Amino acid sequence: MEKAFQARYWEDENRFSEVTFRLMLEYISNDDLTKTFLKTKKNYEIDDEFIKEIEETSLILNLESITEIYKRQMYVIVNTYIELMMKEFLTCYFSIHHMSMYEYLRTKTKGGQIQEGLVSLKKIDKSESKESLIEKLAKEATSTFMTGKFSSQLDRLENMLKKKIPPNIKSKLLDLANIRNEIVHEHKYPNITDSDVFDAYKLFHDLIYYLATTSKKININVNWNPLSH
Repeated sequence: MEKAFQARYWEDENRFSEVTFRLMLEYISNDDLTKTFLKTKKNYEIDDEFIKEIEETSLILNLESITEIYKRQMYVIVNTYIELMMKEFLTCYFSIHHMSMYEYLRTKTKGGQIQEGLVSLKKIDKSESKESLIEKLAKEATSTFMTGKFSSQLDRLENMLKKKIPPNIKSKLLDLANIRNEIVHEHKYPNITDSDVFDAYKLFHDLIYYLATTSKKININVNWNPLSH
């Protein structure tokens, strides 16, 4: 049975993450909830107005700090979703378009050279069926495909599909990846607004839509019930 691209699953993950983020923002911006927390976090009422003011200010600052951390983590998570979804799409693609795997199946020979498109007899012999062998090879080709810079991966995808990724999606994907690298690899703390996070969710949705519609055109099975676009 051919592997299906689970576009609906990724859409659900994206929506759930977005709703969770929206609820968190609404919760921490609710002054009544903040005051209720201050009143109930100890077993006694705070009578000193000065202490009340200090604690409330401290709480608000802490909440703001937590929110900033959370927004940066949302950027990292969306990038992770994109990477995992691309891997799934590629595995589905290679499972159908077998010869596209050729340059991404690489074996080092005894002489130290890299041979493309070579599948060992041992790997064939250990496979239970042709389908299981193709699935293993598709995953192996996907792993090779996903090496290097993200910009190179997108270029490869365009070349393989013989179809350009919409420029507005591609440029935003690269921007998102650059900010993710700043956070994860360079230990920087970029200023990310609420709107930036919602834009990242919208970008992920647009990429899901692009890959799902592309899947239908190139005979990849796709589990998809598109939401409004």
